[in-house]
Amino acid sequence: MSDFLPPVFKFLTKTDLGKRSNQGGLLVPNPLTFYFLDTADSSDFYLRVSLFRDGESCGDEVTARFHKQDRGGKRSGEYRITGGLADYFRECQPLALILMQKPEDPDGTYRFDLFTQGTGRYKKLRTGIKKAERQGTLEPFRTKEPSGVLPFPWDPEESVSSDAPKAELETLLYQKARQSVYTKMRRLTRDREFRGSVLRAWGERCAVSGDRMKSAEGRTELEAAHIKPKGDGGPDSVNNGICLNRRLHWAFDNGLWSLSQDVHVLVSAKALKIEGNEYLQCFEGQSLELPQNPDEQPKAEYLKWHRENIFLD
Repeated sequence: MSDFLPPVFKFLTKTDLGKRSNQGGLLVPNPLTFYFLDTADSSDFYLRVSLFRDGESCGDEVTARFHKQDRGGKRSGEYRITGGLADYFRECQPLALILMQKPEDPDGTYRFDLFTQGTGRYKKLRTGIKKAERQGTLEPFRTKEPSGVLPFPWDPEESVSSDAPKAELETLLYQKARQSVYTKMRRLTRDREFRGSVLRAWGERCAVSGDRMKSAEGRTELEAAHIKPKGDGGPDSVNNGICLNRRLHWAFDNGLWSLSQDVHVLVSAKALKIEGNEYLQCFEGQSLELPQNPDEQPKAEYLKWHRENIFLD
């Protein structure tokens, strides 16, 4: 199950369907490029996509490429998503509606929902989009993959006062939706920057186990753990982070182990009494190889906070 950012939409054109251009792939209009670029490490990258048509899954995930095409510099560039989508669009006609949802997990899978004219879902979605809009953002909501039924159109009573005149209400709803996307994108960007900074500081290996396992595509399982959680006032600073594998991250967040003031592993005696936690015993007393930069090493006050508030001592 994946959490997604609020979706962006676009009505397909002949250009997207290969009927009016030598360029291939889904054209990403300039107003939508932020959705893909804000948290990306480059402007040319691959993404995994789950494809849906009229609410039904099209089967396996595909791999697509987001990049700029400029015909060898002979024209101004335009961003497109190519590869893996030809069959998806094969029987489409212009004005089909596509919703694109970005996963909150940087290594997650995107979701594309294609809706064809004349279907009930298309008509329902169309009522929530201004007539002049060919692309844009939609009312914020969170959906779980693969739901297939999107909660649309939006409920004005949950967004703004329904006493406003209709034209004003539509404007407020659109602005609110767009602001929500930008807010979530900024948060996701901060999360990605924190993760990247922490992983680099610790040499892209788990600070405790030394693991640095990666997938065939080069995605790492390593995570950046906050020592003092953000929900308790902990900052997104490198000195409040530790690079851990997913298993040890979960155990750290649940207080099964902590770190001493001199940065040695402390395993909770209470945790070891629970069947299944024997894995942690081998790390007891282990010292961590700290980042070389003193400013990137765990701050003493955050370590103390974790021991006093989370550690099962």
